[in-house]
Amino acid sequence: MSRRGENIYKRKDGRWEARYIKDRDMDGQAIYGYIYRHTYLEVKRAQAEARANCGRPKLIEKHFLHPATLEEHLNAWLQSIRFSVKKSTYANYNGLIRRHIVPTIGKKPLCQVDSKLIQQYINISIKSWKAAGWTEMAVCPQRPPEISLAS
Repeated sequence: MSRRGENIYKRKDGRWEARYIKDRDMDGQAIYGYIYRHTYLEVKRAQAEARANCGRPKLIEKHFLHPATLEEHLNAWLQSIRFSVKKSTYANYNGLIRRHIVPTIGKKPLCQVDSKLIQQYINISIKSWKAAGWTEMAVCPQRPPEISLAS
């Protein structure tokens, strides 16, 4: 059973210690941050503020300095799962991404990729596959060349 609570403890030296999840590593494991204060209320307020602010500045700075494309994000994702899935699964994911996603919407900035764009991509792909005579998407060997999404 998982442990739950506010993760605030009194230390032997009299100070209070609060722990919060600052980030996650590539495997999804928690990276903790620690806060020390002299009173319980101070550490509880600092913990709440840290939880509210954790991760935001790093993401915002990276976004403005170098807006990532969907292709870059998918490459990073592929690298992160490379050794946690079977070789055949990795090869399948890699092929699907290279054949279908990257040529059509791979150059879009990640901040512009939303459910509307993805649904538009799916609808156009299905129409193209049906026009080409394919009855199921799973048997389509390559991306139909006429797919193009408006910017």
